[in-house]
Amino acid sequence: MSFDRKRQSATPDFQRQPPASPRRAAAPAPARALQRRLGNQGTQRFIARKFEFVRPQPIPQDPIPLALSRPTLGNTRPGLNDALLPQTATKLAYKEAVFNALQPQTFAPSDKNGAKTVRVDADKFVLKVFAEVNVVTRPNGAMWSGTYDRGILPNAACTGGGQAKTVQVDMEGKPDSMALYNKVQAHEQEHVTDLDRISKAKLKAYHDFLVGLAGRGKTEQECVQDIFKQVGKRDALAANEFVDTWLEAVQVYDKPTGTHHSKFETRLDRDCTTAHIKEK
Repeated sequence: MSFDRKRQSATPDFQRQPPASPRRAAAPAPARALQRRLGNQGTQRFIARKFEFVRPQPIPQDPIPLALSRPTLGNTRPGLNDALLPQTATKLAYKEAVFNALQPQTFAPSDKNGAKTVRVDADKFVLKVFAEVNVVTRPNGAMWSGTYDRGILPNAACTGGGQAKTVQVDMEGKPDSMALYNKVQAHEQEHVTDLDRISKAKLKAYHDFLVGLAGRGKTEQECVQDIFKQVGKRDALAANEFVDTWLEAVQVYDKPTGTHHSKFETRLDRDCTTAHIKEK
């Protein structure tokens, strides 16, 4: 992941736009201007707490191009609901994406003896945290190997006169390739464990707080406004704390001196037709 790591000292001031008509479905929400709508469900029970952390299924990928281009072979990219969070973004844009995912779109009104009450529709306010996890393929025997376009070695100093367009590459880990394979699996599981812990501490706590609120007023519109008066900046604070805590946890492992960095040595023949990559 790549981010602008300039820290924001204050909670970002993300803006909400009041709902248009309480019983009218609103248009799709633009960034920082989320509209909401009231459902037509009438009185209902508010016992659902729909927060879910989905255990990822790792996606294997060829480690050879990765070893030639970066020091970490795995990657864990979080997502909320049905959207992956930005892979390359400023920290502010990352926080905004989380903030947007925390906004409820449907509310459930009730009217008892003329007293109007509105709550977030807990059955529809689902917050699902997941991750796209990339690991490496299992080695084929003692190593990985394959034939690649010669452009995979952009900085190679080929001293021979050969003009081959492809290069045969093999790669082995230390002390062996299965050890490297298992290490990458374990590294990404560390990120998944952190994501599970941080999302429950920062996002589930906010989710449960929000669905427990009741807005009151003379009209349903006023009830919705009362809910967000009670929220204040807690949604922005939850997004802010989640992103800061997650990125800091990633850097513990992925910084240049972190335990998830691997070092490789690449040896080429004179014509750059064969290459051998070995973990140091």
